[in-house]
Amino acid sequence: MEKFICPHQFNYIRVQLNQLLQTVYFAGDYRVYAAHRLGVRDNVLSMFPQLGPSEIRLFDGMEDVKGQSEIGEFMQRLEPYVIPFPVLEPDNLRKLFPKVKKLPLPDLAEVNWSKLSYFGWRDIATNTLFVVTRHNGKLIGIRNRITSLNRPGVCCVCNHSGQDVGLVTTVAKASNYTTVGNHMCLNTITCNAAMTSLKGLVFFVEQAQRQR
Repeated sequence: MEKFICPHQFNYIRVQLNQLLQTVYFAGDYRVYAAHRLGVRDNVLSMFPQLGPSEIRLFDGMEDVKGQSEIGEFMQRLEPYVIPFPVLEPDNLRKLFPKVKKLPLPDLAEVNWSKLSYFGWRDIATNTLFVVTRHNGKLIGIRNRITSLNRPGVCCVCNHSGQDVGLVTTVAKASNYTTVGNHMCLNTITCNAAMTSLKGLVFFVEQAQRQR
């Protein structure tokens, strides 16, 4: 069976199961739990309209989870079918950021590519957030300057709110030095883990690319 689950969809499934678990614990009316139970399966399968019978069977029993251990076991069942982000090597990163003469490279050895919708790293020395993502079927690199916030912000990519969100500005067109600013998580690992949709990432990328 081929891989068919994107990382953000994997996260969405986990969120749905955790919400169902909250209903198990706190719903005073069984009818509320029963409705939520049916809704979870419908919500998840609606992301995969082209699935065949064998793929659909992977989701059997998801609406019956009663604890975190059962959620963990179910998610482990799905892990082999997650589509990973393309594995990147140092040379790939250098080609994606050709204008950066001495590109500060991250440690790639421990990266779990199956958990990433995009790849990014922060260089504290230059206060820069580097982002690698897909756009129109190919990988692109986006370099962002970081400005720390004095208050909690909301990430435009994953909707996470907290002190670890900063203002990032991207030079969108060298000819007029137009800058595009967005609030974004400075820890790209936690940002990826919080993503349940690609809408925010698409918005961020399109803003950065609009004037190129």
